[in-house]
Amino acid sequence: MKIGKYLNVLEREVKKRKFNICIPISLGNKSFTRTLITEEILWALDNTREQVAILIGDKLQAINYEVRSGYSVDRAQKVAIRKGEEMKNIVMSIIGELSSKNQEVIHVLKWSDIESKKYHSMVDILVKEFKTNEKFKSVVLAVVREANQVDNFTNEEIEKL
Repeated sequence: MKIGKYLNVLEREVKKRKFNICIPISLGNKSFTRTLITEEILWALDNTREQVAILIGDKLQAINYEVRSGYSVDRAQKVAIRKGEEMKNIVMSIIGELSSKNQEVIHVLKWSDIESKKYHSMVDILVKEFKTNEKFKSVVLAVVREANQVDNFTNEEIEKL
């Protein structure tokens, strides 16, 4: 596997195993096939300092189901959680094919596993800033528009994303 771009880190630092690696998995990204996930896990094992985290963004995907598919909030959450479980099963199956030594250093997390009081307080700060700071809001919305390449969504839908 070849990493095309390193963010906030130098390639040589990664190669020297200075950091623990986290693999985020977006349920909406169709590139996350069994083959790609296997390649990413093997790459992470070769380059991590001690541990590998695999973070499945299940709860985050619910917003996409609401906005892009028109699901109700309840249905979107249920589908996202179910799809997250399906992805976790795929990941666990891949990990099960590895040596027990490698299995011990891999931790599979869903979004709810990282939600803490500190996480929620940071989200509250960002939401307040979004509501009260027009410049911040403008920059966030521009990033969302660019990342999602949306032209036909309402401002309300873009804000949800």
